[in-house]
Amino acid sequence: MRFIDVHASEARTGSAMTHNIKPLFIAGGFSTRKGTPKHLMPHSDGRPAYQHTLEHLVNALPLTDTFYISLRDEDQTLEMDLAGSHKISKHIEPIYDSTSVPLGPVAGLIAAHICAPSATWLIVGCDYPLLTAHTLQQLMREYVPPVTCFGNEQGLLEPLLAIWSPRALGRLAENVAAGKCGPSMTVEELDGKILTPHDENWIFGANTTEDWGAAMSIAKLGANPSA
Repeated sequence: MRFIDVHASEARTGSAMTHNIKPLFIAGGFSTRKGTPKHLMPHSDGRPAYQHTLEHLVNALPLTDTFYISLRDEDQTLEMDLAGSHKISKHIEPIYDSTSVPLGPVAGLIAAHICAPSATWLIVGCDYPLLTAHTLQQLMREYVPPVTCFGNEQGLLEPLLAIWSPRALGRLAENVAAGKCGPSMTVEELDGKILTPHDENWIFGANTTEDWGAAMSIAKLGANPSA
């Protein structure tokens, strides 16, 4: 598996910058609450959601050659058209879960850390149908190690819309081994930086069919720019 570092100039949007960022889209969950894999849900234009997310990643990191997608196993790859999944031609590299134990999206973070232990990972879960490239640019611009993530108005953390350093992912792996699988717990232990999004819609979490319908209504009304 080939990994390409992203230079700091890609993430420099202000005085802060990130180094060695690798973008990872988490799509390996079972979506037990929704009943249908979230990344395959139809977006407002009829395309599957994962294509939108990958396009936003590409727009946020235009100089990056390789983008990564977390999947449970090779069979899941067959559900997706990774070769034609975005308008800008980029290489999509799958990373498969390193354990058969059903850990949910945490398994994807740990698998990424195993593949590239010194990398800092920009993590984007499949729960956010209204995120944009601006969402990810804010995250990169305001990133502070060891981990930075968004938080919503209710005070809930969004650890799957975050940047995780090697130190943070190492602590996450230790916690999972000790039976503490919630990534928010690791963010709190490390006193991670919590961001307020410029637009609350960016971190709208679609965990149910009803949530998804509400998000698509917002997208169709044009409240969610495609940038």
